Amino acid sequence: MIALSLPIITHAQEIAVKTNLLYAATTTPNLAVEWAPTHKLSIDLQGSYNGWHFGKSERNRKIKHWLIQPELRFWIYEAFDGHFLGIHPFYMKYNASNIHLPLRIWQDLQDHRFEGYGTGIGFSYGYQWYVGNHWNLEFEFGFGYAYLNYDRYECSPCGAYLNSEHKHYFGPTKLGVSLVYLFKSTKR
Repeated sequence: MIALSLPIITHAQEIAVKTNLLYAATTTPNLAVEWAPTHKLSIDLQGSYNGWHFGKSERNRKIKHWLIQPELRFWIYEAFDGHFLGIHPFYMKYNASNIHLPLRIWQDLQDHRFEGYGTGIGFSYGYQWYVGNHWNLEFEFGFGYAYLNYDRYECSPCGAYLNSEHKHYFGPTKLGVSLVYLFKSTKR
C-alpha cells in the first residue's frame, strides 16, 4: 500500500508587523501589517498618524496628518526575503505649516499653512534582510503621482484664509527603513 503525504512548504512566514523608523524619526507613529497569501505575493497595509505641534512658536510649526497606504508586493525570490517590487495607492489628510521638506518638494510650506487631502499611486522597490529569529530589516523607495487639494492660510496660528488650490505632484511617494517582526508558521 502506498501512503500519500503532503510535503511541508518551505514558505513559513505568512504575517509580519512592522514600523518605519524614518517616519518615527519625524515624530510620526506608524504601523504596518503584511500578509503573504502565496510565496511570491504579499499585501502590506500601512497607517501613520501625527497629531501635534512642534513647540509653542508663533509660526505654527506642525505636520499633522494621517495616511493609509496599502501595497501589493511581488517578491523576486520568496515573500519576506530579498528583493521586491510593489504598487501602492494612498490617501492622506493633512494640516501642515512652517516645515522645510527636502528636495524642494513644497517650498511654500515654510511660509503658509496648508490643510487638505491627497491621493495618488506609486511604484516601489525594496529589499528585506534577515536579522535574527523572527526579525528582518526592510529598505524601500517609492516614486509616483499625487493629487493634492488644499486650503492655504497665513502661517501664524489662526492665520487668515488665503485661497483654495490643488497641485499635481510627481516624485517620491514612499521611503522606508522598517523593523519587521515575522510571525512564523508551517503550512502543510
